[in-house]
Amino acid sequence: MSRTPRAPIAVAAAVFACAPIALAGPDCRPSRTGIELPAALDESSGVAVGLRNPGVLWTHNDDGGHLFAIDTAGTEIAWWPVEQRLFDWEDVAAAPCDTDTHCLYLADTGDNGEVRAPGTVRVVRVPEPLVEME
Repeated sequence: MSRTPRAPIAVAAAVFACAPIALAGPDCRPSRTGIELPAALDESSGVAVGLRNPGVLWTHNDDGGHLFAIDTAGTEIAWWPVEQRLFDWEDVAAAPCDTDTHCLYLADTGDNGEVRAPGTVRVVRVPEPLVEME
């Protein structure tokens, strides 16, 4: 009977246990509490750190229509309408879209009511707006 060593597995599990928790401190404890979002964000369904705007987080509601710029304390800075009609937003990501431009990628992939036609999920790319910080 061969035995699989458990010590390396236990060490790997301990090392990576907190990996998904961006604000985790020692022993996987949160190093910061959550923030309260503005009332307009009653169903925030994704968040991305802005690349064009340091200190700005981008988010949106599940039903879409607008992108919201908030600061790291959760205060709404501004919002922008999104021209493309999206069915059910699920996430947002920020990434370069060419040499000098940053974009936000909106994942229109949800189907809460299970009514979405096959093949209609998509990712929409929009330029990251410039936020005027006061």
